[in-house]
Amino acid sequence: MKKEQLKRTDKNIDLEEDMENFPIYFSDLLPETQKQLLKAFHIRSPETMNWDVFPIAEIPLPDE
Repeated sequence: MKKEQLKRTDKNIDLEEDMENFPIYFSDLLPETQKQLLKAFHIRSPETMNWDVFPIAEIPLPDE
């Protein structure tokens, strides 16, 4: 993947050529989806799961 800048609501991510996964953070989700995820895990705050710091998922990027 060529190096480029991905703009997010709260941060910018540099996509490096050697980047293997695309991280998805709690803050990337729409507010309604955030509420649904918290409800599904029976928690009140993303900090409980460290989702305020770590990605909730990582999607493998295709090899070029």
